[in-house]
Amino acid sequence: MKSPIREFFFWSLLSTWVMVISLGLGVLMSSPARAEIRQLEEAPGQSVIQSRQLLQDQHGNRWQAIAFQRSYPNGQTSFDLRLVGFPGITNIDHSQPLMLTNSLGANLTAHANDQAIFTDKIHPEPNVGQYDLQAVFPQMQAEIPLKLSIPTLQDESVRLSVSPLIIQEWKAVASSELQIKK
Repeated sequence: MKSPIREFFFWSLLSTWVMVISLGLGVLMSSPARAEIRQLEEAPGQSVIQSRQLLQDQHGNRWQAIAFQRSYPNGQTSFDLRLVGFPGITNIDHSQPLMLTNSLGANLTAHANDQAIFTDKIHPEPNVGQYDLQAVFPQMQAEIPLKLSIPTLQDESVRLSVSPLIIQEWKAVASSELQIKK
């Protein structure tokens, strides 16, 4: 003869496990989150398409990574990456390039393009860096993760990991192969 209390605990435990397994499978089988890509008109004939992501450095600090393609009225385009850290955490060395290393050990160099964003050229914001990805874009492989090394005025550079999904999104922004959300 079964005790009603034991039977209650058995069914409670069983239903809890079924719920936990169902939630776990739901998380594993759900589609990946899609980032928000926007197109903005900055001036007549000039627009920018951008992707914004949050990346974490080796110390757990969050950085905003904004990859964007700017189209100018004369038909020229640029493709840049702006990295924004929390103020007071680090001081970016604006005279040095951004180093991009893929998981196979290949190194790419993106030159600083800070003059385009700072009105005070002598004292740029220490937590914001912008880099020209136009030249290295064709060499970036969307299937291979990247490590970004941001040069700093401190002894240690800031390292950010970039997943293949983010690289695919950056490549889509750079080549304008996407549905734009306005």
